[in-house]
Amino acid sequence: MSEPNVNAIPTTRATHHSRTHKLTVTAMLSTVAFLLMFIEFPIPALIPAFVKLDISDLPELLAAFSLGPIYGVIVTLLISLIGLVGYTNNEIQRRSKEIAIRKVNGATARDIQRLILHDLSVITLPAILLGITSAYLFSREWLMRFNDRITLHWWIFAVGALFVAVIVACVALWQPHRSAHGDPIKMIRTE
Repeated sequence: MSEPNVNAIPTTRATHHSRTHKLTVTAMLSTVAFLLMFIEFPIPALIPAFVKLDISDLPELLAAFSLGPIYGVIVTLLISLIGLVGYTNNEIQRRSKEIAIRKVNGATARDIQRLILHDLSVITLPAILLGITSAYLFSREWLMRFNDRITLHWWIFAVGALFVAVIVACVALWQPHRSAHGDPIKMIRTE
């Protein structure tokens, strides 16, 4: 009778269960981190009262250390996506009267989406450029400290920046869809 091979590759069912478990934990940690963003409290006697302790980064760290760095990045991206959707909703709600007046004056849904996308890109594009430039420079400097180095390609950061820009554009085009196709009279009336 032969002994089971301990070093065998896990079956597809076990691998599928493991991936499902990790994705479920990632989604739950993202939700917990989003909820923790609303909890702030001062640390008396250590720092001034206007500085608040933010504990929303703990689920990101927990995901990175327990599930692996990729899942920590996924939790961070999900939290950022939730924040982006919230920001866009707030911006549309704040500008609902302006959107309604533009619609009454003949603006199409595409014009309104273009307006929101332009306003969001004015904030997003400089932030993306600054982020990928600083990430590339800091990563290159950090890698210089090691004897064995990997080759750090610039295109990896460019692909990441393109991915973020596409996500922002999708949210910026999807969110104002309801306001752009809504009744302007109801928008003005709720103001």
